[in-house]
Amino acid sequence: MTAQLLVCNTPILIFLFFLSLVDRNYSLPSTLRLLPLSKYPNGRCLDGSPGGYYFSKSPTNSTSLYIHHQGGGWCQLGDETWPNDRCIDRANTSLGSTLNASATFDWGVPPNEVGCAGCSDDPAVNPLMHDWNKVYVLYCDGTTYASSNEEPFDGLFFNGKDILEGIADELVNGDFAMGGGAREEVAFEEVVVGGSSAGGLAVYLHLDWWAAQFSPSTLVVGLPDGGFFRDFPFNNTADTSYDTDLRTVFDSRNLASGVNEKCVEGRVSEGARPSDCYFANASLPFIETPIFVVQTVYDSWQLQWENGMSKPVDYPDLNEYGSGLESDMIEAINSNRNNVVAGFIDRCYHHCTTDDLWAKTPTILGKTANIAFSEFFHDINKTVVYWQADYTLPLGDEAGCPVGMNGP
Repeated sequence: MTAQLLVCNTPILIFLFFLSLVDRNYSLPSTLRLLPLSKYPNGRCLDGSPGGYYFSKSPTNSTSLYIHHQGGGWCQLGDETWPNDRCIDRANTSLGSTLNASATFDWGVPPNEVGCAGCSDDPAVNPLMHDWNKVYVLYCDGTTYASSNEEPFDGLFFNGKDILEGIADELVNGDFAMGGGAREEVAFEEVVVGGSSAGGLAVYLHLDWWAAQFSPSTLVVGLPDGGFFRDFPFNNTADTSYDTDLRTVFDSRNLASGVNEKCVEGRVSEGARPSDCYFANASLPFIETPIFVVQTVYDSWQLQWENGMSKPVDYPDLNEYGSGLESDMIEAINSNRNNVVAGFIDRCYHHCTTDDLWAKTPTILGKTANIAFSEFFHDINKTVVYWQADYTLPLGDEAGCPVGMNGP
């Protein structure tokens, strides 16, 4: 398996977990749109190629839109390669370049299945958004779409936020091809902003910004999947930490202008570090747009790469980390100043959400995740967070998790 073919729905504990690909049974052919650099000169991937996205037109001419941020971790500076790849190496892959991007993309043909709860065109799996227009944003800047620099660093372009700005301009102003046809303007009435893994974190960082790009009358709702990574400075099996690595990228690549601006203002006024806002727990209290958090307490990527996993498996240690993640989520949700947070928090051992996790099992208070989200979308004042019962690893059958998700 290569970095382009990560399986995100299995508990395989390897670095490649950050790409969001899962088993799917649907087909959503879409067309590639690359940003014209003549219009968006800073909309570049790490290697300088234009940023881009795939677009799938609604079969029912819906005026609703789902935007999905591709995941894929982050890239490291210098020679360090843990837990992600070096930026200079990533620039030669699909996570740093669009030079080899296919003109068309079928989200239902292996190995292109996308770990994306909002992407399915099966109404049984995706009752709310199965027939919507869909945009799949290519992730190629290595900074969770937060970078915006006028000049390259060591020959690499860090311009993820500039890419989002170009895509938003095309979507809002109609300068894009609906399914490859003539350019046309569409006034989107409903928008869900989603993403998985690092793309899920992007939702926390950019949701309010996305909402501001559309008409005030447009309903915008966030759907982050597996993006609540702990701001955790320790690792039991490595000399460095995820926390330290992300803060280094934040500070060295000028990301303060590319995350939630009210979070940055708030943290600075409190004498805290602006880099706190590169984490979901700091950003979520400031979010003003309705948001539905999809997350597991026992995130398999975090248990491996943030906490560190020993052999034989130390279950009390993993359960302690999960308890800390749960506490961080509770505090962030309860601290939201605008009462706009709902969610579905399970305890199965996985990273991103699969079709089974989204539409079948586990259920919480008789509801699956997809139904809970649909109900919130139709009544955003009903901010219910569904928490699965307090099971611990290794999970028993009573947890109702899909096969292979009871623990390492």
